[in-house]
Amino acid sequence: MADQYRFKRTFEPILLPGETAMLFMAQGALNVRVEAISGLPEYIKDFGALTSGTNLSAQQDTNLELGTMEISQLRMRILDDYRLKLWNPSSFKQWSTAKVDFWLPRFPDEPDFLQEFFWQVSEFFVFEDDTPSFDITTLQTSVSSRVAFSGYKFKLVEIMTQGKVPIWVNSWPTAAAPARFATFTSGGR
Repeated sequence: MADQYRFKRTFEPILLPGETAMLFMAQGALNVRVEAISGLPEYIKDFGALTSGTNLSAQQDTNLELGTMEISQLRMRILDDYRLKLWNPSSFKQWSTAKVDFWLPRFPDEPDFLQEFFWQVSEFFVFEDDTPSFDITTLQTSVSSRVAFSGYKFKLVEIMTQGKVPIWVNSWPTAAAPARFATFTSGGR
């Protein structure tokens, strides 16, 4: 059985085949069982050349979308000298407090505490065709703005019983739910 929490030092699948989860999303909660899992070794997206002082908003990456009843657990590394903010899906800011946004910077070249920390906190999930988008900012000119994604892809089956592992996919404890999804409260039930 997997250690079922995110942001672990070692990047392992949050669920294994046969295990169940309650996925909390902007649409509501969905109870699922994992049918299959696959690795996603590495994909590099280049958002293009950046000039000094560039601020790009809502840079979507539709290549991260999945099929019906699929979810991915991803982490990312910023490879060039810029910083990135995640919106997942495009309408939900992932890294913020009530007053400030947080940015993921370029990863240090040598292994150190910050490199490990940035790798851990970069973790996010994509459900079906919920397209993540990114805001990008830089203080200097760069010929590329690459980010490397790695992770796992899960094939899911909806179940009628409550899943065992709560996973906040692309939401925070507030939302109204359409009929397809079970409703939930701030307590997650």
